[in-house]
Amino acid sequence: MKLIDGFDKYKLKYEEYVLLIKSGIFCYVYNNDVSVIYSFFKYKIKNKRDYYEIGFPKSCLVKICKRLEENKVSYIIFEAEKSSFYVVDKFKAVKNNYRKYIFDVNRYNYLNYRIDNICNKLNTKFKDDDIEKLLNKIEELLWKINWW
Repeated sequence: MKLIDGFDKYKLKYEEYVLLIKSGIFCYVYNNDVSVIYSFFKYKIKNKRDYYEIGFPKSCLVKICKRLEENKVSYIIFEAEKSSFYVVDKFKAVKNNYRKYIFDVNRYNYLNYRIDNICNKLNTKFKDDDIEKLLNKIEELLWKINWW
C-alpha cells in the first residue's frame, strides 16, 4: 500500500486531523493537511499529479507537533510499516482550529506558477535597469494598498 492510499483511508475517519505518516527517516503529510503544515513551516509543497505532499525529517516531528498543539490543531501520527499503518500518537484539541489553516493548494500552486513565469521573463527579456523600474512600480503599488 502506498502512503497516499493509507492517508486517504484514514482521512475519511479523521477529517479534521492532520495525519502525519512516519516512513523510514521521514514524515509525510498530504492534500489539505499540506496547507496546515505549510501555514506554520513553509516547507516545500510537492505536486505529485494526483495529490500534494510535504515530506520532512522525523527529527522535526516534535517541533511540528508542539506548534500544532500550541495552535489547537488536532493531529494523529501514524507509523507506516509494509502495508500497515499504526497509530503512534494522537492529540485532540479541545477547540480544533484545523479548518482555520486550510487553504486551496491548487490556487497556491497556480499563483506560484504565474510568479515563476514573471520572474523567468524578467530574467531573460529585460535589462537590469528595466527590471529595477518594474520592481519599483510594483513596490509602489503594494505600498499604496498597505500590503507591503
